[in-house]
Amino acid sequence: MLSLADYALDLQQISLMLNTLVMCSLRQPE
Repeated sequence: MLSLADYALDLQQISLMLNTLVMCSLRQPE
């Protein structure tokens, strides 16, 4: 069973990856 700390850490990593993807896609010229 996941503890709350593990869940929060996973959420943090996921949001960081999503943030990076968004910034990369925004930076590319259309």
